[in-house]
Amino acid sequence: MRHLLAFALFTLAHFVASIGSLFFGGGFVMAAFDGNGSDTLANLAATTMSVLFFPIVNGLSDVVPALRQLGTIGEYAMILLNSMLWAGVTILLWSRWKRHRARLAGA
Repeated sequence: MRHLLAFALFTLAHFVASIGSLFFGGGFVMAAFDGNGSDTLANLAATTMSVLFFPIVNGLSDVVPALRQLGTIGEYAMILLNSMLWAGVTILLWSRWKRHRARLAGA
C-alpha cells in the first residue's frame, strides 16, 4: 500500500512538473525565438523539458504516431504514461537501495 501511494504521488508530482515546464518553458523558448527573451532561460527550459519528457514523449510519439493524432488528449496521455514510468523506476530503485542498505547494515 505504501508503494502504491508513493507511486501515485510521484506520478502526480512528475506530471505537474512536466505540464508546468511545457507551459512556462514553452513561453521562454517562444520569447527567445521572438527576440524578446533570454537565450539562457530558453536553453534551460528546453533541457528541462527534454529530461522530463524522456523516454516516452521523445521516443514513443515517433513510434506510435496514432497517439499524436488524438490531439491534446493523446499528448496528455503520453505525458501521464511518461510520469508513471518515471515513478515506477524511481520506486523500484529506491526499494532496491533500501534493501541493499539494510543488508549491509545487518552484515
